[in-house]
Amino acid sequence: MMDFSFVKADYGTLSLIKTLALVFLILVYSYKAYLLTRYRLVKEISIPKGDPQKGAMCSLTVNIRPGAMESSRNLTDNWLEFIVFHVGIVAAILVSFIIPYWPELLLPTAVTGAFMIVMGLGFLAGVVRMVKKFSKPEKRIISSKDDFFSIIIINIFLLLGTAAMTGNHGIVIAFLVFTTFLLIYVPLSKISHYLYWPFARYFMGKHFGRRGIYM
Repeated sequence: MMDFSFVKADYGTLSLIKTLALVFLILVYSYKAYLLTRYRLVKEISIPKGDPQKGAMCSLTVNIRPGAMESSRNLTDNWLEFIVFHVGIVAAILVSFIIPYWPELLLPTAVTGAFMIVMGLGFLAGVVRMVKKFSKPEKRIISSKDDFFSIIIINIFLLLGTAAMTGNHGIVIAFLVFTTFLLIYVPLSKISHYLYWPFARYFMGKHFGRRGIYM
């Protein structure tokens, strides 16, 4: 049984700083989302050949349809890697909030073990993605410095999250400190692409759906 209650008891200031960083992230994202909602589709004057709503739905669900994109048709090399990596990130995010606010949820060894496995697999998938980004010329040429830095820090985040499930106090605190840094850095970086993604897919899906093209 793992006991993470020491964070609440001994590191209240860190939890407060993390909460303030979370507020910062929410404010920045709220402002960005507000700006995005002000964009409107250009009024179409051509005769529709398809269904814009169907196009939007197909576009928004493309990540769960590996056959829809050439880059994800290789299930084991690309699509599965993508899924495992992002599920690991979601698990690490959940853990980063459970530890300081609801540590009792991590008392069962089965729970910490499950999180460790999911984040560990996410880290391995992240390492594979990082190696590809650094080694493949076609990926390097379309990547910015922020892209390289982002994949590195996300892998560190996953590694620290995985190690934190051992209950080691030093690693747990390092994980929370690093999470606090991410809460400030992420909304200002390339990692915030997940906020833009649904807007971009919706607009693109409607545009091409009207033309009878479903992606």
